[in-house]
Amino acid sequence: MGRRLAKWKLNKGGEKALHSEFIWDGSHLVQEIRHDYKNGTETDRTFTYIYCHPNSYEPLAQCLARTDGQGNRIEHEVNYFHCDQIGIPREMTDSDGKLIWRGRYDAWGGFIRERYPKNTAGIHQPFRLQNQYYDEETGLHYNFLRYYDPITGRFMTQDPIGLKGGMNLYQFAPNVQAWVDPLGLARFCTRALKALPGSSDIDPNFRGGLDLGFFHEHIFMMMELI
Repeated sequence: MGRRLAKWKLNKGGEKALHSEFIWDGSHLVQEIRHDYKNGTETDRTFTYIYCHPNSYEPLAQCLARTDGQGNRIEHEVNYFHCDQIGIPREMTDSDGKLIWRGRYDAWGGFIRERYPKNTAGIHQPFRLQNQYYDEETGLHYNFLRYYDPITGRFMTQDPIGLKGGMNLYQFAPNVQAWVDPLGLARFCTRALKALPGSSDIDPNFRGGLDLGFFHEHIFMMMELI
């Protein structure tokens, strides 16, 4: 399925500094295991991700388990995501409801800055637009089937389904505030889903729609999101 399973990060001396492993459930990233190598010791952090719905890519919670090199548990906590209308995490809180992270983005999902309240530095929040994982090494977003550049607001490679995904092979979406592309394959308008059969609460001001250039299989998949 073309899913990324792992990545290595080396320090300036060419020595391993971080090894990340990714566990998937279909197209959902459900677990990330980060092996940190500092001062000759290894510390493992396992992040388990829970989503708002089985067919949604909007993150709901993050379960963290940290262990030492011998597998002894050092830390365990549950944090929660607070997302906007298109599923971008804007804030994170701990199990007590205290703010531990806040981020600001530009119009195309690019990161402007993040803020950590006192004693919460080091919080791991890799999500950007729906089903996009931020790679700090390159500044790009891993978007399942393609990489997305938040500076240009475009994908780095052509659409795998060619013109069936639209006339512009590199375009992410006409309007990132209403459209999403969780697979890097076929974009759709989140508000358009309300107008599909079996839905309700249609926005009377809506003038958009689905990008009918993509496969009928993807239209069926999007209907399952309702």
